[in-house]
Amino acid sequence: RRWIALAALSMTLAPLCAARAQDDAIPGVVLSIDDADGPAAIAAARGAGGAAWALERVRASPRAPSSPPDDAVARLRDAYLAADFLRCLSATQAPELDVGALLEREHRAAAAAVAVFGAACALGAEDQEQAIRTLRRAYAAELDVGAALAITSPDVQALAEEVRVALAARPRVEAAVATRPPGASVSVDGGGATCAPTPCRVTLRPGVHHFAVTRLGYRPRFAAEDVDEDRDVVLALDPAPAALARAQLASALAGGLDPDDLTFARAAASAFEARVVAISRGEDG
Repeated sequence: RRWIALAALSMTLAPLCAARAQDDAIPGVVLSIDDADGPAAIAAARGAGGAAWALERVRASPRAPSSPPDDAVARLRDAYLAADFLRCLSATQAPELDVGALLEREHRAAAAAVAVFGAACALGAEDQEQAIRTLRRAYAAELDVGAALAITSPDVQALAEEVRVALAARPRVEAAVATRPPGASVSVDGGGATCAPTPCRVTLRPGVHHFAVTRLGYRPRFAAEDVDEDRDVVLALDPAPAALARAQLASALAGGLDPDDLTFARAAASAFEARVVAISRGEDG
């Protein structure tokens, strides 16, 4: 048995009654999921009328994870071990070794190594304040710095322990995260803390944290926020361009989102510039 689920959407994405969609000038899309019979579905939709129907297909496709910059991290480590502190500090300025960007991509192990070797090189270059700032951010994010610290000098390890103990003595703080629109998922420091759907709250160590906010149909939003005490974090999301929204739909299907979910229909309307969305699925749907 094959069937079509119809979701009619206004420009503000409020549900409409399908009976009101009688104008054939209204853009509509029949979305064929995976191996559903798309031609049969669009023929049925065009026979029913109510919109200017177009056929599109979406297949479940997980988002390909990015690879951590292992070679660049190894070069940074080697520069520290060679006591070439200026070359080491210069390497930390490379975009691929930016700690915030690494956390956005959920490369927590790489971020921990970069933070440790960056702090170690700063200390070697007699810039203790920079070393402390770098270590404080790593401990605030609760990165696992043990493996990298184990190959640093005793003075680096001693400074790291001072920073860790001082931060651990402070009470945790709470960030109340709100987004416009609501209903997003929040990941802090590459998955060190999460909450969903917004508005929601996360408990953190005091310090600077990297927030990644995602919602189907919207561009991901990344922001570094200083959460030194309890505070509100409000982030606005922009609609995703069509190509990104389509990739998000495929990823959401691979992640198990039911196509009948209204969130899926809303994102499909944005992805295909339609006001009426018909979902066509096979017997297993």
